[in-house]
Amino acid sequence: MEEDEIDRATLWIAGRQTKQGTFKDEGTKQCAEKIGLEGEGC
Repeated sequence: MEEDEIDRATLWIAGRQTKQGTFKDEGTKQCAEKIGLEGEGC
């Protein structure tokens, strides 16, 4: 992947975070952690 190309997983996580960088609910947080660690979906 090129450096200027943005990953879909990164966009998914960023779109579900608040301005403070937190998640609204625990389920979303767990899914984001799973995507970030394993590179897989929920």
